[in-house]
Amino acid sequence: MVVLPLLLLLGLQFLCGRGQLQSAGIQLLTEAAREWQGSLPCGEWNCNCAFQKQPGCCCAADGMFKLEEDSFHRIKYLMRDVMSLEKKVQKLTDYSRVAFEAIMNPGARVSSGTDPQCFGPFSTNVPIPYSNVTLNDANGYNPALGVFTAPCAGVYVFSFTVHSCVLENESLYYKVQLMRNGVVEASVWENNREDFEDNANHVKHTKKNSLTRANKGDLNGDKKKVPHRRHQSWHDSCLVSQVVVLKLERGDQVYIELMSGRRLCTQQPFNIFTGYILYPDTGDYM
Repeated sequence: MVVLPLLLLLGLQFLCGRGQLQSAGIQLLTEAAREWQGSLPCGEWNCNCAFQKQPGCCCAADGMFKLEEDSFHRIKYLMRDVMSLEKKVQKLTDYSRVAFEAIMNPGARVSSGTDPQCFGPFSTNVPIPYSNVTLNDANGYNPALGVFTAPCAGVYVFSFTVHSCVLENESLYYKVQLMRNGVVEASVWENNREDFEDNANHVKHTKKNSLTRANKGDLNGDKKKVPHRRHQSWHDSCLVSQVVVLKLERGDQVYIELMSGRRLCTQQPFNIFTGYILYPDTGDYM
């Protein structure tokens, strides 16, 4: 009885090593297996495969089939990960170049009858038309609307410079604010009415000193006349800038608007709106 199991195992190993047997040898092993009482001592070998299927069947077919299936799934998952990484790198490369710079056009709408020409005032808040575009990578900025639309989620840096000046004795009153989806994120303003009070005291003091010097000249017999000059000076202390860092989602809109009742006067090209992406949100690409 010990010989039969040994014969079976040797025969199965021969099947695995050679792949084929002579018909007589296969028949002998098959008959011996059928006469065996109880379960065949095949160990890890697949006896059903060896004795019930075609002669070329591998003895370890089950193990190989399992290994093949596992390898297939691993390759499939690896290919999926590689394709995902490839798309992620491509989008990161594309969206790393998002930047714009736009300048206010000198021909922007102005108030009629004003000297110097001014943009505003208006009865409602109005987006400032930065229509002269000098940079627009990724085409996120729309010069017709003055609006930047985020092409991808990420952290962005925006800056805007506001320049407005009037004659020395004229009032200057404006408020400009940066908007995101209709919500105020930052603002700058100028009101020179308080400056007028300080300037008035300074002017009175200066006139008094000039008059005193003129009187002294007359008392000393100096008949030379002091020429009187009139000139227009600009109140030019209202150049302000603001920098804002915002986390945007894809499709968020950012723009600059002038508050109702305010105005920007002269030197419109000094009014600048810029922005660029600091880094994109990688979660947007997964």
